[in-house]
Amino acid sequence: MSKKTRWLVVLLVITGLVTLSCRLSEAGLPRASNPPVSTEEAASLESKLEQALREANERGTFTLEVTEQQLTSYVALSLEKYTKEPITNVQFQFREGKIFFSGIVHRDGLQFPVRAVGKIGLDATGSLAVELAEAKIGPFPLPQSVRDNIAEEMKRAFKEQIAISGSELVIEEVTIREGSILIRGTKK
Repeated sequence: MSKKTRWLVVLLVITGLVTLSCRLSEAGLPRASNPPVSTEEAASLESKLEQALREANERGTFTLEVTEQQLTSYVALSLEKYTKEPITNVQFQFREGKIFFSGIVHRDGLQFPVRAVGKIGLDATGSLAVELAEAKIGPFPLPQSVRDNIAEEMKRAFKEQIAISGSELVIEEVTIREGSILIRGTKK
């Protein structure tokens, strides 16, 4: 085998290994469609939240359906306003009964991809349950204790948001569909 042929074989093997490692690091996550962040979509979500509160107050029940683009836009725009360390390329996807999150954290001039896979629903007692099955910063998985703390913070933030509304709302159903999440409940 000539020297030129050996280098070509080595180059092809290295390219194959790099491609394989990139695919393995993204295993379990759907391909991001990256719809553009939209102030209209964020405003649409706020409007839907207000409508759900009106329904709860008037009829005693509410239904709220949130799309991937609405949640992505709302969170991305909120993060721009309220965080010191920016998170960019925020993306939420709803697939296979799970919530997929990805983004890029910028810290001290470095960029780290962040990915998480979780579920939200109700536990056996009817309380809101959040589980982060997987979370990574770059290639490094977050330990279970950190994922549990993040899940607890998410539940706390969700409950605080309901408390801010001034209504005692009880969530009775959470269904993750392809492209959206449906939440139904009643007013206490």
